[in-house]
Amino acid sequence: MDEAVKCRSVELARACYNDATSVLQDILISLIS
Repeated sequence: MDEAVKCRSVELARACYNDATSVLQDILISLIS
């Protein structure tokens, strides 16, 4: 049970991190151009 929750939270954290980095990249690109 705990392991499944841990894996799920890790996947969510990774997805949120990817979303945040993509948003930051979009902002940087818009600032540069």
